[in-house]
Amino acid sequence: MHAASSPVLSGQQLEVLEPDAPSAEERRAVESEEGIGAIASSSSELDGVVMMQGGGVWVRWHEAPDFHGSGPRDRHYVLDHLTGEVRFGDGLNGLIPPAGTGNVRLACYRTGGAAAGNVAAGTIVELKTTVPYVDSVTNTEPSGGGAEAEGVSSLLTRAPRGIRHRNRAVTVEDYEDLAMLASPEVQRVRCVPLRDLEADPDGVELRPGAVSLIIVPRSRDARPVPSLELIDRVRDHLDLHRSPVASLAVVGPNYVRVDVDTEVAVARLEGVGDLERAVRAALDRFLHPLTGGLSGSGWDWGRRPHRSDLYALIESVPGVRYVRSLAVLAVRERTGEQVPIDDPLRARVRDRFLVYSGTHVVRVRFEAEA
Repeated sequence: MHAASSPVLSGQQLEVLEPDAPSAEERRAVESEEGIGAIASSSSELDGVVMMQGGGVWVRWHEAPDFHGSGPRDRHYVLDHLTGEVRFGDGLNGLIPPAGTGNVRLACYRTGGAAAGNVAAGTIVELKTTVPYVDSVTNTEPSGGGAEAEGVSSLLTRAPRGIRHRNRAVTVEDYEDLAMLASPEVQRVRCVPLRDLEADPDGVELRPGAVSLIIVPRSRDARPVPSLELIDRVRDHLDLHRSPVASLAVVGPNYVRVDVDTEVAVARLEGVGDLERAVRAALDRFLHPLTGGLSGSGWDWGRRPHRSDLYALIESVPGVRYVRSLAVLAVRERTGEQVPIDDPLRARVRDRFLVYSGTHVVRVRFEAEA
């Protein structure tokens, strides 16, 4: 069967009308997976209307990633969230629903998603239905969390890691991989063992049993910061897969702002304003923590740009003859500490920060070609 609309977002409820009530043992199994209320009579109230089905019991079945671990009496189904296709077991791996029509329903589900749903604040201004005493609406906060379907390259990277961690967070790599699975909004993760970066942002104190995760959301912002909702989602997901004796802290990245002050030589004065904007735009692209860098895949944790990288970048902008002077300053965002770009940060934060584009000053000097 297929859902009427797709893609199907997580949190759906699929129910099957069964002729007989599950046994006491099966009821406990269903309620352990779907919670109290997963089994209801076929006569139920839906929006104030009594729905009569002529006997039987509606039982909420449980979504499984596959049928490999399902037994003959397990009420499991597999859902392709992208296409909305629902598959059931074969009687050996997963129970077969009773024969009939109208006996399987998606009682509750949401559809939509993708990056198109990430709209800015103040974008939603239309009421889809009339609400008494409500004249207008708007979203005061931007919406986020939408992402496109997983690509083949991502699947090829994720699948071998899944075989290694088997949905249990034990090693540093396990924590990082499982945090990526918590939400498609998570793009970068750094696991720091034996530190509580929520209580001790610099990680000075050694704390046995503590694990910290630094997460970076998928964003085009110059300085991507995870929302409280995303932090809670990652923490809740890891709580299901980690050891209960370990304490977990989930935080956003420690950013280092990179400011550039440069003077460039040009051979003509026409379009100087456009050239200044082009240089600043090139610096912003190059210094983006997720999509910048020499390869365009973002910056490694703890890495800052070399002056030679910035010289080559600025001189590649059309209209720039050469760079006359270049001053680069790295500023720790949390403390305001200014560090010259060529000086190493202290060891305790060396591998826990990301750079981002700050304020750039571009001056132009005319030098006629000889």
